[in-house]
Amino acid sequence: MDKQNTTQIKGIAILFMIWLHCFHIGWFTELYNDFTFMGNHLSSILTRLTGPVEFYIILSGYGLYCLYSKKQKIIVWARAKKLYLLFLLCFTIFIPLACYLKPDMYPGSISTFISNITAWHTTYNSTWWFLFPYIVILLCSNYILALFERHNLRILYISGLTYIAGYMTSWLSYHSYIQIPYILHQCLVILNFLFPFIIGVCLAKFHITESLKEWYNKRVTNKYVFISIVLIITCIRLCTSFDFLLQIIYTLTFICAYSILPHYSVTRKTLHMFGSHSTSMWFVHAFFNMYLFTDYIYALKYPIFIYVFCVSLSLMSAMIIDKLFERITNIVFINNKLK
Repeated sequence: MDKQNTTQIKGIAILFMIWLHCFHIGWFTELYNDFTFMGNHLSSILTRLTGPVEFYIILSGYGLYCLYSKKQKIIVWARAKKLYLLFLLCFTIFIPLACYLKPDMYPGSISTFISNITAWHTTYNSTWWFLFPYIVILLCSNYILALFERHNLRILYISGLTYIAGYMTSWLSYHSYIQIPYILHQCLVILNFLFPFIIGVCLAKFHITESLKEWYNKRVTNKYVFISIVLIITCIRLCTSFDFLLQIIYTLTFICAYSILPHYSVTRKTLHMFGSHSTSMWFVHAFFNMYLFTDYIYALKYPIFIYVFCVSLSLMSAMIIDKLFERITNIVFINNKLK
C-alpha cells in the first residue's frame, strides 16, 4: 500500500463520512423519502458500513509509521500546526456566516467561542470532535512509534486493553449509568484512538497488505476465499448496529480489500481527488446538511440526490478553501524567508 492508495482510501472515508452525517440522525428521516426495511430506512442502515474515524486513524498510523521508519523522527509540530490552521481558516469562513444566518445559535458565550476555536469542545459543529484528540495523538506519535519499535506486541496488547476499557466507560456514560467530566471524556477518546492507530502501524511495519496481495495472487482459490471473507464481514457489519471491535475489523478488511483488488483508472483518479481535499471537506460538510442549509439540502427528498448535492457543495467549498490556504501559506512562507 503506497501514498496513492492511502489518499484514495481517504477519499472513500470522506464520502462515507458525508453519507453517515446525512442519514444517521433519527429525525432527519422525516425530511426525505426512502425505502424501509423492518422499520428502518435503507440509507440509515447503510451508515453502518461507513465508520470514517476508524479509516482516518488506521491510515494515519500507517502513514506516520512509513515516515518514521525512513526518518526515525516526524516533524509533528509542523503537521499539527498545518491541520489546525486549515481548521481555523474554515472556522473563520463559516462561523461568521453561521452568526449571520443563525444568530440564536452562534456565537454564544465567550467560553463557548473559545472552546470551539481551540477545538476543545466543538458545539458549533459536532463533526469537529475528532480534531483535538487526533492532534494529541499526532503530537505524541514520535513517542508512540518509538515505544512500538521496542515493544511492538506489548504496545498492541496494551492499546487493545485501553480501547476495551475506554469503550466500556464511554458506553456506560452514554447510557447514563455513570457521569464523567468532559476532560475525562476527552482522555477516553484519545485512548480509544490508540488501538486503531497501532493497527495502522502494524499494517505498515509488518507489510500486511503486501503479504495478503502476494497470497491472493498465488491461487485462484485464494481469491475466492479472500472475497468470501470480505463479503461475510461486510454482511455481518451491515446486519448490526453494534460496533465494538466489529467496526475496526470491518475497516481493516475494507482497507486490505481496496489495496489488493484491481480498480479502474477513473476510479483511482476520482477517489484521489476526494482524498486530496478530504480534510477541508470534513471541516465544512456538516454546515450544509446539518446546520445552515438543512432545509435546502433535504428539499431534494431522495437520499441519492441529497447525498450528491451535499458532496458537490462540500467538494467545491473544499477546493476553494484549499487553494486559498495554499496561497496564504505561500505568502507567509515567502515573507518569513525574506525576513
